[in-house]
Amino acid sequence: VQTWPEKNSAIFFALKMEKVIMTTFLSLAGLITLLAIASLLILLMVQKKKELGILMAMGLPLKKLRILFASLGTMLCVCAMVGAFILSSLVLILLKYVPLSFLPHLYQDKNIEFNLWFTAILGVAIFIISILICSLSVYSQTKRSVTELLKI
Repeated sequence: VQTWPEKNSAIFFALKMEKVIMTTFLSLAGLITLLAIASLLILLMVQKKKELGILMAMGLPLKKLRILFASLGTMLCVCAMVGAFILSSLVLILLKYVPLSFLPHLYQDKNIEFNLWFTAILGVAIFIISILICSLSVYSQTKRSVTELLKI
């Protein structure tokens, strides 16, 4: 005699593996997005070399210059995070209230939940990484002399 969970253990194992694989894919997608944001912020700081040189030549203190450009990059990252949060919330609401019935009813999960803790931790982590990347890229650019920064 077999119980129902023993008889369907292969299905339960497949569902657990699906959860692990989907978590892995979503984590990789998040990592790729984070690297894209990092490369965008670094590219922004590299392209603003001339502006950095002009502000340094005009006499702006180095500390204020670093804070100005690091806050600019961080503000861009925060705007992107808010936009992504709004877009993902709209998609979540759409999936929750509009039925997409291309699978049989047995395989559909109607319990779509929003995990606030995971979203908050992810947002804080991305914010800290963006501050770190902006600060490091600005610091590396401002280590150069004014004449190097003003060269075209």
